[in-house]
Amino acid sequence: MKRVKVLSKSYVEIPHLPKKSVTLVFVDNRIKQDISKELVNRGVEFIKTVPCRELHEAIRFHPDMVIQHLEEKNILVAPNVINYYRPRLEQLGFDVIEGKTYLQSNYPNNIAYNICRVGDFIIHNFKYTDEVFMRYFENSGLTKIHVKQGYTKCSVAVVNETAMITSDTGIHREVLKFGIDSLLIDTGDISLPKLDYGFIGGTCGYLNKKDLAFFGNPQYHKDYENILLFLKKYNKNIVSLNNQQLQDYGTLMPLMEMD
Repeated sequence: MKRVKVLSKSYVEIPHLPKKSVTLVFVDNRIKQDISKELVNRGVEFIKTVPCRELHEAIRFHPDMVIQHLEEKNILVAPNVINYYRPRLEQLGFDVIEGKTYLQSNYPNNIAYNICRVGDFIIHNFKYTDEVFMRYFENSGLTKIHVKQGYTKCSVAVVNETAMITSDTGIHREVLKFGIDSLLIDTGDISLPKLDYGFIGGTCGYLNKKDLAFFGNPQYHKDYENILLFLKKYNKNIVSLNNQQLQDYGTLMPLMEMD
């Protein structure tokens, strides 16, 4: 991979929620050429993932399976792929922390890093969360929300510090108890090759404070109108990176933004 040259040295403070125009993101290595071109046209550079061979073929390139952006310049990476990401991230000024959990192919041994951060809330099945992650936030004051679902980030599209979209009824019911505004949508209408369908959290990520970019066009989802109205409620815009069915690529993960 060629060296990424990013002029900005401002790191996204809270995971998934940039305040300014994003300059660098993590993306699945397999994103289509038209998506890559659209990101470049918008001034966004990207680090493409390498396969985590221990994972199922459908998700082995997904950034949210092996990487957890902790905050600002701190990034937690699974030991399976640490040797690839460490030098590439350190040259950009990131502090790279190695997780303890070595990912394996079968659930729940593959979910240790698929944690969802929504503002001051951390959502996961904490029976299987990587212990390095848990120690990092031990005295942070963030609120832990335990759910049965292990693929938490896959399942959640973060809208703002207190709002999200999911098709997982268990996550939806639990986060409502903590005052998070959650839009529950139907499953399906999201492509994930080699599996029956993908999840909304894996289809999107912010390009700036207002523009939520999707891998595909949400108009092809049966709950498009509800998604559109929910995002408008929080003054967010939909950006389609191509005009195809939504595809789960394991999250568009913003890392750096303009100074």
